[in-house]
Amino acid sequence: MIVAKQRQFSYQTGYGRQQEKQPKERIKLKKTRIFKISCFLLLFLCLGMAIALVSHYNHVIAVNKQILQHERQLNALYEEREQLTLQIAQLSALKRIEAIAINEIGMNYPREGREKSLVATTN
Repeated sequence: MIVAKQRQFSYQTGYGRQQEKQPKERIKLKKTRIFKISCFLLLFLCLGMAIALVSHYNHVIAVNKQILQHERQLNALYEEREQLTLQIAQLSALKRIEAIAINEIGMNYPREGREKSLVATTN
């Protein structure tokens, strides 16, 4: 009678059936020394490649920043060149040179009968 009660309990809860099944055998890998060393080397290789990739990306960003800086400097130099070209055009205008020669230096147009030549004097 005691045996019957135990069977009835196991039937109702389902625990008896699970105990009857044997656990499946799992395949185990032999972890030899060579396997451990190869895993370590593979991990080290992956780490090295990750570091190299990040380093290369950092270098590319630095070079792009330098390129942008040089482009800005080049644009500033082009603008300065344009301003200097305009200034040269204004300063070398013939009317301006003629006004400076007459007003500031005291030069005059040659009169008729005078020769057009330069005379060198020494003091």
